[in-house]
Parts: sequence; structure tokens; C-alpha cells
Amino acid sequence: MNIFRAYNRVMIGHPIKTQCITNAFLVATGDIIAQKLIEKQPELIVKRTAKFAMFGLVYIGPCISLWYRFLDRSFGRSKQILLKPWQKMIIDQSTFSPAINFFALPILGLMNRKSMDKIVENISDNYVDIMIASYKIWPAVQIANFYLIPLNYRYLP
Repeated sequence: MNIFRAYNRVMIGHPIKTQCITNAFLVATGDIIAQKLIEKQPELIVKRTAKFAMFGLVYIGPCISLWYRFLDRSFGRSKQILLKPWQKMIIDQSTFSPAINFFALPILGLMNRKSMDKIVENISDNYVDIMIASYKIWPAVQIANFYLIPLNYRYLP
């Protein structure tokens, strides 16, 4: 059986679970790429990659899966087919993006056993910069995501 057909069948039967597991894989892959190509780590820090995979599985995956379903239900099948992705992007970037990025910082801090003082300091020092960087990339990505990618295959927050 073709792996893509098998994946599609699982996606149709269990879309949220499949998106969560796929997100864990994508986040772990991103961490491996960061360690090897950007940070040039001589050895893979497996524990770190496992934490990121768990983060994708239990936080990012469920949040985006449920959020995208909410957006699709909220905008329904309106006749303004060209306008809907823009509406979704504006709502996504003005509400969901700030929230998911904000709550990611303490979750990652707790996963890395940081003190509450360090977590608050990290939020104070980095949240605005994270959002500025996010707004340089994600609005355009989300427009393409909402125009081109079917609901069950949207993985990016």
C-alpha cells in the first residue's frame, strides 16, 4: 500500500489525532535541523528533540487542529471565496498567534524546569520580538495555507 494513501486514510478516520502526531514529527524534525544545520551541534541532543516532539503533540498539534476547525466553521461556505482566507488570516494573526506564542513560552519553560522568575523574565525579554518576527512571515504563509491547503492538512500555526 502506498504510504500516502495509508496516511490519508488515517487522516480521514482520525484527523485531530493524526494532525497532533504529524505535528510532533514536524516539530522534532525542525529541532533536528536546527541542531545540525544552524547550531552545528556535534551530537544530537535527543532529550531536547523529544521535548519538542512532546510540545508539538500535546500543545501545538491540538491547538492548531481545533483552531482551524473553529475558523472553518465560523466562516462557513460564504460566497466570498476570495475574501475568506483574508478574514481567517486577520482573525488568526490578531487572536490565535499572540495567544499560542504567549503560552508557548511558559510551557517550554516548565518543560525545561525553569523557575517562574526565569519564565516571566523570558516572556518579558522575548515575547515582543517573537511576535514581530512572527508577523514578518506568518500572515503570508497563512493566506497561502487558507487558500490552498485542505483543513485536515493544515499543520502550521
